[in-house]
Amino acid sequence: MAARHALAVLSLILALFLYNSNAEQSITALAASGSPFKNDLAYLFFKDGASIGAAVVNGTLRAYDDSKCLRDIDRISAALDEYYEWAIEFPDTWGRLPVGLMWGHALSFGAYEECLAASWEFSTDDVLRGQYCLARVPIKKYMDEIKPRQVRSPARISYKYSKPETFELGVCIPSSCSAELGNKILTGVMNKYYDAGITSTMMQEKYCKYEEPVKFRAIDIFAM
Repeated sequence: MAARHALAVLSLILALFLYNSNAEQSITALAASGSPFKNDLAYLFFKDGASIGAAVVNGTLRAYDDSKCLRDIDRISAALDEYYEWAIEFPDTWGRLPVGLMWGHALSFGAYEECLAASWEFSTDDVLRGQYCLARVPIKKYMDEIKPRQVRSPARISYKYSKPETFELGVCIPSSCSAELGNKILTGVMNKYYDAGITSTMMQEKYCKYEEPVKFRAIDIFAM
């Protein structure tokens, strides 16, 4: 009887040890996993953006400095790991997959004003600012693979519904990035993690907006 009791106690101690070990591993894994954005497209854009962007940069695009764009993406990525509020604002402002895609709701604008307000001043001449772009993500391939129900739902307004071919997604990137480089990075991230097979242009300069800092000339200051 005593031997059986000792064996039961030993089993309980072993179970508790295994439980605590697993719990510690789970906590460690959770801590290492980082931000709650970690599996989100917006988060992945910043975590892999600099490396993917560096692989596709070929000279200077437009009047933008590509190296500054990649540096700013890296800065946001590092600050995300440290949970800085200003950095979290960048992926936080991205649009997400909206409710009702199957009913033709194919847009998610995100937070336009929050994106434009997102910024961090490293020095007087070095300020990282947000730039809002509306990306047109092709989803025809995905929608064509969906097996439709045989009988259309009576609640669906069928005459208003058509299978969407593009998904309009609001994204927030550093203002130092051109739409061309932002598009290449977004394409690279989506093809890497979602096997999207995207070849079309999703981001264009005319659909991007950022607040330029007001710069006064000497004559302006004198006039004021």
